[in-house]
Amino acid sequence: MQLIQRFFGSITNRVFLLLALGIVVAIFVTFSLAMREDRQTMQTMRNEHEAERVAQFVRLMESVPDGVRTQIAQSGMQIGLHATLSPPQPMAAQEDDSLIALLRSRLPKGVVLRQAGANTECRRPETMAPGFFRGGPASPEHQSCHLIDLTLSDGTPLHLTLGWSAPPPGEQPPPPRTNFPWHWLVFFSLIALLAYLGARMIVKPLRRMTYLAEELGRNIDRPPLPEEGPSEIRHAIAAVNGMQVQIRRHIEQRMFMLSAIAHDLQTPLTRLRLRLEKVNDETLRKQLLGDLAAMQQMVREGLDFARSMNSVETFQNIDIDSLLETLCADAADAGQDVSFAGHTGATVQASVSSLKRCIANLMDNAVKYGEYARVEATLVGKQVEVRVSDGGPGVPANLLESVFDPFFRVENSRSRETGGVGLGLAIARNIAQKHGGKLRLENGSVGAVAVLTLPVAKQV
Repeated sequence: MQLIQRFFGSITNRVFLLLALGIVVAIFVTFSLAMREDRQTMQTMRNEHEAERVAQFVRLMESVPDGVRTQIAQSGMQIGLHATLSPPQPMAAQEDDSLIALLRSRLPKGVVLRQAGANTECRRPETMAPGFFRGGPASPEHQSCHLIDLTLSDGTPLHLTLGWSAPPPGEQPPPPRTNFPWHWLVFFSLIALLAYLGARMIVKPLRRMTYLAEELGRNIDRPPLPEEGPSEIRHAIAAVNGMQVQIRRHIEQRMFMLSAIAHDLQTPLTRLRLRLEKVNDETLRKQLLGDLAAMQQMVREGLDFARSMNSVETFQNIDIDSLLETLCADAADAGQDVSFAGHTGATVQASVSSLKRCIANLMDNAVKYGEYARVEATLVGKQVEVRVSDGGPGVPANLLESVFDPFFRVENSRSRETGGVGLGLAIARNIAQKHGGKLRLENGSVGAVAVLTLPVAKQV
């Protein structure tokens, strides 16, 4: 069921099926109409041929003496005509108006046409070989035929049955065709190929626009998308380009506002620190200075969060193993309980400074709330997976996604003395998404585990 849903969930497969079924239905309808017209044409030609045969046979019977007519009647087998001079038992036949009209226009004067029609249950004479019935070898004993009752000009009754012919000497009836018509398979294969190419041609501009939109998500300052392709696609690309301009303007305004606030706050915060240093009460002075440091940290992390959403950075190939080893070694030198394990042998496309900040935030978060950080890197398919685990109490399952919200803090494990302002994980996720990766948090056997996945740029 999932496979069927996935198949029909693709616009390419939907367009392919629509084109293929539409073409096949159109061909079948056209073929059916053509076959119907062909059958009607063949039936008309067959009736004309049979009427002409009957007319010639009757003229021959009219032109010979009575004693010779029996021999001529027997010779009619050679031309697919069974004749008897005395009517047999009556046989039900559906009248054929077209055949009657043709016979009346061709029969000699004085000959009376009493009955002419088609019968689908004519019994084959024992002297006839199976397979030479009119219409094909549908039954070894019965087949459709034409029944004609006449009265010659001298009153002699004549019964004719048309629908078979005797095979030439030594010739066997053709065997029924049972092999698969491979030309139909080739035909439908070509139709399927045509439909698939048509679907690909229709969906290709959408895929290209999707790729360019993803690139836009990684770098909002990239050049505008070229407005090419069908008119609908051009209109969509123009809308994306307009959205890019608006988003860029909003980001610039926000960055300008934050930068201005941060810049304007530096001077009063510096003056405030100088004045707090003059407070005589040592306990009060430490409390006030702590509050001031928290304010300065909030300003710095707010600016870092804004910068993490800015895509104007230079990306390059980075050996992820070397980067992780360096970060863990630096953290260990600073006195943190951090270790690294694993070897992927892969590189990723990233901004060095941003990726360092992302992983450093994860390690700092693990050390602050879980006493230590264990970093492990593995290669999973075409992605590098970096797991940073700690030894803390973990995070409630209903808050595993909320911890990535800006300024969100888990109150039972974070405080102003031990933690920040709740932007570290938000900054890390923004950086991961900017690099085409993902960041999630889960609870391990001990403590919480931050899982960072990044697409592989190249194997080394």
